[in-house]
Amino acid sequence: MKLFSKTYSDSLLNHYESYFGKKGVRRDWKIGPTEKLHSDFYVLEIAPNKVHNVWTYLTVGMSLDRTDENLIELFVHSPKQSDSIVELLTLNASFHRNSEFLNLHHTVNFGEAWINNSICDHGFVSL
Repeated sequence: MKLFSKTYSDSLLNHYESYFGKKGVRRDWKIGPTEKLHSDFYVLEIAPNKVHNVWTYLTVGMSLDRTDENLIELFVHSPKQSDSIVELLTLNASFHRNSEFLNLHHTVNFGEAWINNSICDHGFVSL
């Protein structure tokens, strides 16, 4: 099982870094019930680059070990570097793993503005 998760995580990381043409930084959120996440889960942070001139945050391993068809990874673009987006993606991964699955066309209530004083406090899972 661990071998598969490592292969999946490495393949996903290679895919992300190949697409963006830039190395990412592993970001682990350690506050809250993160022990309920897969041990190989993390958020990848990619600085503005030639593909997207914004910060990009991507889940790595959000759906590891799921045995149903709800196998997804999430990403968020941000105009600035943000710990709160690392937290947001980690919480959504935990929700997906431990409460109810997330999939295409689902809406997620963030419980607060996604960044600064934005009026946006929900997300929509889309392609």
